[in-house]
Amino acid sequence: DGQLNIRPALVFLTAMLMMGLHTSIALFLACKTIAEISKAKTFSPNYKQLQMRILRALIAQSIVPIFFVYIPIGCLIIFPFLGIDDVFHIGDHCMTFTSFFPAWDAIIVIMLIKDYR
Repeated sequence: DGQLNIRPALVFLTAMLMMGLHTSIALFLACKTIAEISKAKTFSPNYKQLQMRILRALIAQSIVPIFFVYIPIGCLIIFPFLGIDDVFHIGDHCMTFTSFFPAWDAIIVIMLIKDYR
């Protein structure tokens, strides 16, 4: 009927705020980790390099679900709520995107960490 339902809107807003807060915390901690590894004096150069490679792999592994899980399923949930037409038929491809996630997660680790090759 075109009216905004307050309860679903509050649930939606709360979910967005929680995701934004969690993402902000993750970004803050990643930046702090990079800074601490960079300025550490007790680590050997090889150990620092290994830690940075592992951190890059971890960051990449954190980005993969954003594109293959959260965005497709988020669009599937948000589009009807906001009255947006699904012109790209994301709902039809949602499970396909989600099924790619485990494979890409493993591929990223294999490609970014030399010891696994």
